[in-house]
Amino acid sequence: PYMIDSISMMGEQLGLDVNGWPAELAKATQYAERIAGGLARDYGSYLRTPESQTPYQNFQWSLCQVASRGIAGSHTHGSLRLVPLLDMINHDANAGGFVELTGRESLLVEDDFVDASIEDAGTFVVRSIRHGRRKPLKKGQELLVNYNVPGYSPLDWFVSLGFVPPERWSQWTKVDAALPRVRTTPSQKAGSNGGDHVSQDNHRRDHLTIEL
Repeated sequence: PYMIDSISMMGEQLGLDVNGWPAELAKATQYAERIAGGLARDYGSYLRTPESQTPYQNFQWSLCQVASRGIAGSHTHGSLRLVPLLDMINHDANAGGFVELTGRESLLVEDDFVDASIEDAGTFVVRSIRHGRRKPLKKGQELLVNYNVPGYSPLDWFVSLGFVPPERWSQWTKVDAALPRVRTTPSQKAGSNGGDHVSQDNHRRDHLTIEL
């Protein structure tokens, strides 16, 4: 019921077009329930489950965690990964993104910000960036990251991540690009990002700060 209340609030207070959202949410819920049910039947007997929970409930929780907190990466190291701490950083459209190292980065190369070795390949780095420029953080300040899902509609954000960011509160229509996409390397995706490592508001998951 609280999800339906949230949808109504977004329609009334934010002016979002939420027509049909409850039905879409119900479809997503039913689909997740079918997956959790199948996993529980096939693998539930192999899992250690708390007395107060059922294998089905465990799989429900796990699916929600992966769907809402998973970070997309290269196929080499896993296209969807859960990274402790990084999965708690809040979204900001003006922040830098998650950067996955290839292991070939060098400070001698323009736009690279670290000397990496092959052992570092697949590592994710989050840097303090604001509007494409380095933003040093003081003690207690929050590190933010751009979740980088430009194709997500407000409904996609709500179903997959549990919130709708401010940049999607206005009327929004997806327009397909007229030009072909160009493949970029992780360092190129980061652009001219530079900054400090650290680690999160209404578009928040949990609040996380790391003391420097």
